[in-house]
Amino acid sequence: MSEFLLLHDNDHDGKPAVIRKGVITSVIESDDYPKGCAIYSIGTDGEYTVLEATETVEEVFKMLNQ
Repeated sequence: MSEFLLLHDNDHDGKPAVIRKGVITSVIESDDYPKGCAIYSIGTDGEYTVLEATETVEEVFKMLNQ
């Protein structure tokens, strides 16, 4: 099982983005993109960061549970 998810960044024309599974705090539908989700995590500085992924919430949850 991988510790990372390979996703695609909506903010950068679907370019690949890697995020560590262990830092994801929530996955919700995106307000900015009709297809995709917003992934929230905690960075090393304690602030929340977000990735606007092209994958749906359901797709990300399937990846997290593999």
